[in-house]
Amino acid sequence: LSGKSPEEKRSMLVKCAETTLNSKLVSDYKLFFAEMSVDAVSLLGDDLATSTVGIKKATGGSVMDSMLIDGVAFKKTFSYAGFEQQP
Repeated sequence: LSGKSPEEKRSMLVKCAETTLNSKLVSDYKLFFAEMSVDAVSLLGDDLATSTVGIKKATGGSVMDSMLIDGVAFKKTFSYAGFEQQP
């Protein structure tokens, strides 16, 4: 990848990620998830600690409702008078 522009590097990484998604259930959405995967890895920093990337599953919605969150995502809970309730 040396000597390539950032756009060329990203394009190459997206193509590699798309290749890994060809035989998966999400193959119809491989570009969407390939770009999300490349974005997630690019947020890791120099140590590339992939253990810091998590996937939160939520029922309902469509595949295209998936999103990458740069930060921490919590399950929506409410606390009232010391008790936790699920919505």
